[in-house]
Amino acid sequence: MTPLPYVRGDFFAFAAARAPLYESLLNIPNTFQLLQQKLGVNVDQDIASFNVKRAGFQNSGVSRNNRMIERHQIATGYLWDSYDFAGDKNDERQNFFEFPLGPGDGPHAFKHQGGEMIFSLPNGFQAYYLAKATGEELQVGPNVIVQDLKQRDYSVHEGISCMSCHDQGIKFNKDEVRDHILADRTFDKGVRDAVTALFPPVDDMNKMLQADRMKFLTAEAAAGLAATDAGGNIVYKDGAPVMPYLNGADEMIYSLSKHYEDSASLAEVAAEFGESSDDFVKSVEGAADPVAVRLGRRLQQGTKVVPRDVVESEFKELVPKVTDLIAVDLSSLTKVAVQIPTTKPPKVAGEVSDFAVVSDKSSYTGADHPVFTITSAHDCYLQLIDVDEHGKSTLLVPNNIDKSGNFVKAGQDFRFPPDGAKYRFKFTTPGTETVTASCSVDNKPVDGVKVDPKSRAFTELGDHEKLLYRSIQVEQAAPPAAPAAAQPPGVAAVAQVAPIARSAIKLSVQ
Repeated sequence: MTPLPYVRGDFFAFAAARAPLYESLLNIPNTFQLLQQKLGVNVDQDIASFNVKRAGFQNSGVSRNNRMIERHQIATGYLWDSYDFAGDKNDERQNFFEFPLGPGDGPHAFKHQGGEMIFSLPNGFQAYYLAKATGEELQVGPNVIVQDLKQRDYSVHEGISCMSCHDQGIKFNKDEVRDHILADRTFDKGVRDAVTALFPPVDDMNKMLQADRMKFLTAEAAAGLAATDAGGNIVYKDGAPVMPYLNGADEMIYSLSKHYEDSASLAEVAAEFGESSDDFVKSVEGAADPVAVRLGRRLQQGTKVVPRDVVESEFKELVPKVTDLIAVDLSSLTKVAVQIPTTKPPKVAGEVSDFAVVSDKSSYTGADHPVFTITSAHDCYLQLIDVDEHGKSTLLVPNNIDKSGNFVKAGQDFRFPPDGAKYRFKFTTPGTETVTASCSVDNKPVDGVKVDPKSRAFTELGDHEKLLYRSIQVEQAAPPAAPAAAQPPGVAAVAQVAPIARSAIKLSVQ
């Protein structure tokens, strides 16, 4: 028995679809050699007896370099494994167009770094395994060989990355090795005969790929994850099977996992504390705890703006402060604790992350004097703008009053008005006020906004929509950036993150 009767579905999908819990649930061994024994297959023997079917190609969309795939027959259906290469130009054996046989030490054998294994389960679904060339299991694929741009850290994670990539089952790839080798008479007859036996014609390979894909899609349909017509046939649209679409994804495990990693809304966080949104706001306000109050206001004043990492880091400490719940220690329930994986976005030069603005209340009267608190995970320079009910915008920070400037120190509160200020700020127009904050890693105007030197206090910016339109025009007129470095084959360019963080809150004025 366990004192915890349930867990969140999206959290379970996140944790269970990644190592080590993924391996534990599927009872996956820690070497490819042991996995072969478990599946009842001998890869080396299959290759030696030409009892495999291969395809090699340059652009796979996952591997940064050449990739070769290979099919083996197992009791539950199929085992596909891949040979992936680091692309080291100093090691010619990584080019299987020159060394199409192997792996091994033969004169025509290629030398790979690792691969991905896909094998069918008894229920028709697929399981996934990553390994080095030695057979040692990998929980995360090296970025120099493979990438998954859907993941926050751009890494290929055993389980979840494969699920999201193979949402429709085995992927089709066109072999480029067979025709190349057979047309090159510098290869002797023995090599060409071996390639003929190992690499089937494209049409024959497509038939095998289609049969294996249908095995997976049939399992999907049986689970209600692929649409079927009245006769039980899978429904297609634009050549692809119709799948449920949730949270921007067709694959349900990835969709749930992504939902857990996404920034959280007020309703979602309140539910995690077992409360409604209104009750949660009251609880945090009455907690007299600055961390709880700030989290509540970030959630109440913004929309889905609090990163999951922030909620997770503060959750345990806040439970007794905002609820009557008792945190349960589950460490005694298992002899070996299973670590829950975490993923973090890669550090990008100039990027500002976890940037927030909150005010001391969410509703004001014309007699109140709001105080705004801005926090940033990195050093940056602040630009704070108020937009009233009629769209009139005012630059609050920087201004011509404060000599302290607009520098925000990482991890420290920046207040407006600052503590001890000889002035106070208030809203004058009833309705909804929108306060926007931008923070740049350099002290240059954001969106072309500058302090009016003639202003005695705050710079009036006029119509906010026109301000935004002007900033867009400036951006469009900027000189083109230098060409980006060439990307490896099959890998999309990663968008460069501008060195600016933005946040906004909405407040009510009576």
